[in-house]
Amino acid sequence: MISKIKKILEKNRVVILLIFVLIISLLAGVAGDLISRVYMFEDAYNIPFFGNISFSDNNYRGANLVIQGAKKVVVEQNIKVAEIINSINGNLAGVFKKIKTADSGLNFNPDSYYKLDQAAGLGLIITSDGWIITDALPKNLSYESISGGYVVIDKDKQIYKIDQVIKDTLTPFSFIHVEGAKDFPVQQFAESKAENGQLVIAASWSGDSYLTSVIGSREKSLVRSSDNFSDELIIADVSAQGLKEAVLFDLTGRIIGFLDSEGEASPISHFQSAIKSLLKDRSIKRPSFGVNYLDLSLLAKENNKYKNGALIYKNASGVSLIKNGPAEKAGLKEGDIIIQIDNTEINGNNNLANIIQSYSAGDKINVDYLRAGEKLEAQVELGEIK
Repeated sequence: MISKIKKILEKNRVVILLIFVLIISLLAGVAGDLISRVYMFEDAYNIPFFGNISFSDNNYRGANLVIQGAKKVVVEQNIKVAEIINSINGNLAGVFKKIKTADSGLNFNPDSYYKLDQAAGLGLIITSDGWIITDALPKNLSYESISGGYVVIDKDKQIYKIDQVIKDTLTPFSFIHVEGAKDFPVQQFAESKAENGQLVIAASWSGDSYLTSVIGSREKSLVRSSDNFSDELIIADVSAQGLKEAVLFDLTGRIIGFLDSEGEASPISHFQSAIKSLLKDRSIKRPSFGVNYLDLSLLAKENNKYKNGALIYKNASGVSLIKNGPAEKAGLKEGDIIIQIDNTEINGNNNLANIIQSYSAGDKINVDYLRAGEKLEAQVELGEIK
């Protein structure tokens, strides 16, 4: 019997060897596939037990969605948002109409106290020595009326007198300084433009904080000025949440913009040159370029050669360049298409006004532009908006 088995094995040795090789190859292929899924092609497979949960098949009628490490992401995000909210509250201050704070005799008088939920508006601390930006102050008030009629209260309930006021010419905001400030907490400004879909935290003086998102941006007019802002951020759920007068922070705690008392969101880029000028000269000197223009990135037509750039164009008053302004002095004309300022291209992400307002009055900038299809260059010394 044994000898018969040996003879059969000897006759089929080649077949058995081939079967054995095939089994080994199959096992190696399976192992290689698993390794590639984990280390090389993680995004191309849906393997829940490796930390990815996919909602991309036909049972879910939406766009492809993969949540990686779902439980871990949710927990960490909640913790991070809570940490940021706790850290940024100290950067906010309330602006209050001044009241008499002395009680009469031994009688307690609630009217002699500031009600913290009745601030005239929100202030954001921008320097450790007491500079604050706010839109709580009426534009027509004199310095005397502001310093004698308003105070600032921080989150520690310390009350400060206002000793300096500088009103911004391009926004509804004012810069105020408080007397006796020391070691105020400050946050960094975001360096890049807020992106569509970016999560942001809106924090108000009242202590309300909302996790929301940027859903786009909006231009207020077709013909714009290089010396004024026409864009604003669109924040989700502003109306539903009743959001007004809040500071917008990203998820690293950096400031990306402000919601004013009208519920309009201004990006931080609207304030950077003013703040730089304020810290340098103790005054706000906004730069002037002196043109009105059309943003070509917002226009389209067949066989369009110019998809980006700022076309110098007349406004409703018939003015394309400010007479004797910086651009006109440098030789620019109506119909020129400005395509680049220094190394920054003018496109859908960088409009001319925001680029100009990132400089300071007196700066010299290199301007690349097209005239009748010919590329030209000019150096422009920025003026000051009066």
